[in-house]
Amino acid sequence: MEAEEEAQEQEGNATERYETTVTEVAQTAPVLSDGDDSEEASLECSDQVHDKPPILSDARSMAVPASSPSLRDSDSKVALLASHPLAWLVSPSLPTSSNLRRVVEQYFANVRPLRCFAFVHKPSFMRQLDSGLSSDDESALLHIICAHGAKFLVLSEVQEDHGASPLLQAIGNGWAKRAEYLMLANFGKISVQRLMTAILLHDFHFRLGDSVSMVKL
Repeated sequence: MEAEEEAQEQEGNATERYETTVTEVAQTAPVLSDGDDSEEASLECSDQVHDKPPILSDARSMAVPASSPSLRDSDSKVALLASHPLAWLVSPSLPTSSNLRRVVEQYFANVRPLRCFAFVHKPSFMRQLDSGLSSDDESALLHIICAHGAKFLVLSEVQEDHGASPLLQAIGNGWAKRAEYLMLANFGKISVQRLMTAILLHDFHFRLGDSVSMVKL
């Protein structure tokens, strides 16, 4: 009997200590509100318990504002573009003969084999390029071929260059606009070169995601 009474007494004391501990924890626990405030309160409470610097204040001090100059530093991109070895690809004028052949070869290597773009006969076009262009239609076709080839020239030579991204977005666009201008200058005139230019212009704008120019063509 004495053993049973002693065991009951110990059990009662343990239960009383447990209830006291639960009550103390409930009284000292922070009251959290709904929504985003609950997450912030829990982080701040955790910092206080473990005697650490506030996480939220550190994160807020390290956050970069949306209007930070680093997010809209266009001047540095322009400087990087101007100093790039392939900066001649953004020139409004077509390159000299050696570089001109480089971009033309990129077109025939990467664009002509795709889908239905084999309509430009390479030997005939290269002979015409050597002898010189004699009409705006031929010039328009050359400009859009160079615009396509310039993109692939950058991709082939600066694959791991971090400066290639702004360069890739800018190159060829001016030549494509020149081809469009020459094609639309005499819109009522129909020629084989003009039709080929229109198809290649549509594909150029399609690659850029320029749906407005695609519809216009």
